[in-house]
Amino acid sequence: MRAALLLAPASELSPLAPGDEPSLVRRLLASGEARVHAVPPRQRLDHALSDAVALEVPEGQVLVALVAGHVLVPDAEWASLGLDPLFELAERRADARVEQAIAAASLRLDRGALGEARDAYRAAGERVGHEQSPRHAEVLVCLGEIERASGRVAEATALIDRALSLFPRHRGALASRAALALAAGEHAIAAAMLHRLLEDARTPEERIETLGTIASYSLEAARDSIARAVALRPHDRELLERLGAVHRAAGRWDAAVSVAVAVAEAIGDRADRARALVRAAELCASTTRNTPRAVALYEAAIEDDPTAEGAFAAIEAALVETGDHAALAAAYERQLDRLAERGAAGERLPLLRRLAALCRDRLSDTPRAIRALDAVVVADPADVPARLELARLLEGAGQRALATRCLEIAAEVEPGRVETYRRLHELFSRERDHDRDYAACSALVALGEADLDEQLVYTQFAPETPLRPTRAFDEDTWEALAPEGFDTDLARVLGLVEPAAVDIAIEARRKGGTLVVPGARTRHDPGSSTVGAVKSVAWAARLLGVPEPAIHAVPEETRGALFGVPSVEPTVVLGKLALSGRSVVELSFLVAHHLTYLRPGLRVLSFHPELSDLQALLLATVGLVQAAGPPQSRAPAVIVLRDALGARLDAQRRAALGEAVGALLARRGDLDLGSFVRAVETIACRAALLAAGDVTVAANLLAIAGRPVPRLSAAERARDLLAFSVSQKHSALRHLLGTAVAP
Repeated sequence: MRAALLLAPASELSPLAPGDEPSLVRRLLASGEARVHAVPPRQRLDHALSDAVALEVPEGQVLVALVAGHVLVPDAEWASLGLDPLFELAERRADARVEQAIAAASLRLDRGALGEARDAYRAAGERVGHEQSPRHAEVLVCLGEIERASGRVAEATALIDRALSLFPRHRGALASRAALALAAGEHAIAAAMLHRLLEDARTPEERIETLGTIASYSLEAARDSIARAVALRPHDRELLERLGAVHRAAGRWDAAVSVAVAVAEAIGDRADRARALVRAAELCASTTRNTPRAVALYEAAIEDDPTAEGAFAAIEAALVETGDHAALAAAYERQLDRLAERGAAGERLPLLRRLAALCRDRLSDTPRAIRALDAVVVADPADVPARLELARLLEGAGQRALATRCLEIAAEVEPGRVETYRRLHELFSRERDHDRDYAACSALVALGEADLDEQLVYTQFAPETPLRPTRAFDEDTWEALAPEGFDTDLARVLGLVEPAAVDIAIEARRKGGTLVVPGARTRHDPGSSTVGAVKSVAWAARLLGVPEPAIHAVPEETRGALFGVPSVEPTVVLGKLALSGRSVVELSFLVAHHLTYLRPGLRVLSFHPELSDLQALLLATVGLVQAAGPPQSRAPAVIVLRDALGARLDAQRRAALGEAVGALLARRGDLDLGSFVRAVETIACRAALLAAGDVTVAANLLAIAGRPVPRLSAAERARDLLAFSVSQKHSALRHLLGTAVAP
């Protein structure tokens, strides 16, 4: 406490209002009319005041005690008071006046009158300026808050710092200084201020909240420091990873993702960089829920390494979860392009299927779904469900011809699928294409799956009498009947060597005593015979454009319905099964199938039913025109056959044979005689179907009749006919021959 005694004119002391003391003292001192007796420090205060009280007071003046800046005017009680009560009285009066000044300032501040509040607090500050007290600090804090509210941050900071120098644990000062530091981005200072507040936390909840805030500010301080270091070394991976850890600890997920991307970009190896980008994308997807950004990061990873584990699956999962179907379709297409560049056909198929389903079901984008399914069936021809769905979409888009072609191929790939023929029936029925509708319903009947309407269509158009074609088969017809891959070069070679080969085979049988030719009594003339089977043979020969064979009817023959006899002249024997119990449609099929083998180059197969015999014939033929043939052509049996063939070929045929063999051998790859034989049998079955006009009859007959062919069962032949019967090629041939059904 500061104290002094003054002798002052009494006139100057009245009237004296509270708060006027400082101005009074200054006035007295300035006038020189007052005498001041300074009071030393407290340990000598009592003595000094005793001496002062003993002073002689001149007339007209009053002895005034100045304690803590406040004037105490003597009154009647002055003399009776001891020294300690005197100072207690002084302190009480001084405190009351200071509190009054602070209260007045607070009232002005509450009203928002910042200017008036500032002046009032300054006045209060003058009264407490000598104090090292919380009250003085409080005044400074209030002045600092006023300055901060007025935008004078530097002045506010200086005032708060003065308050803290007076009272370092002043709660208001600490809170204000933390707020100022935070606004200035000085997170470390803000955390330090809150650390001081922590000791005075009133409740556990307040303490926890303060600790959390301190942690946040500390993290921000760490972030600022590391960010400055990163600015100096932008590609320092260790610094970047530290910065990312700080962001993650602070829950600043967008910033954490950005740092993770920066870490990835600092990696030189593409595979390692891709893995780092995947991690950044995973962080983005799991924390920020920013799906577009996560997808972009996954895409960037895939660009670096298309095999990045889980990257595309994560893209797909994220877009499925958000329901962004358009973005998902675009992602599928980008991935498909990347896989195409890599040649990863197997990986493309599942994506194409999902893209097609997405475009169809979610985006209602039929053209896009069609393109995807078309790519599926190109890549996987055996995917019949995809073909059926493609056909449905094409039909819905008005492209019925393409839809029909899809279903035709589906029948070729999987001939036993009922749905394919049913869909064809529905399509042909709507188009009023009666001939092809009949073909589809016939296939369903053959499969045993026709419903009532389909059975009615079949019954309406199924032939009961021989067909009445308006023209015979020509070379174009036979070419259309051949399956894909039929070896025409081999057929040409066999056709040129066939007369000589047949002559050699017959001569060998004659010498061996195995040549059996039916007698004249069993032979029938189709022109005069009344036997239906005989007439069927003649009819089929004209239709197929092959030589009419000698026809023998032998009712006691039970080895088969009909079979050929090795002879110079083509000969057919009709047995018991052909002469009785067969419908004309069945006979048409059986006879046409048999007579197909009378085509040039095919009759030789009857004389060489074993593949080994056929191979020997081919080697001998090659040996005729090429001196240096394959090693097998130098086998003794082959040489004998070669010489026998050579003796029977004239110069013209030998030249033609040389050209044909040259074309055959000029191709790459081995000759596949087994495939050739199976293809010939397929041609025979298809020609017989055209002749009979009923695939149901054909399928039933193949189960009990037909030539034995290696690796070609009756069921396989029947399935081929089912698919062929609903093909555009079969329909065109029926219209060409004039056998298509009329509405």
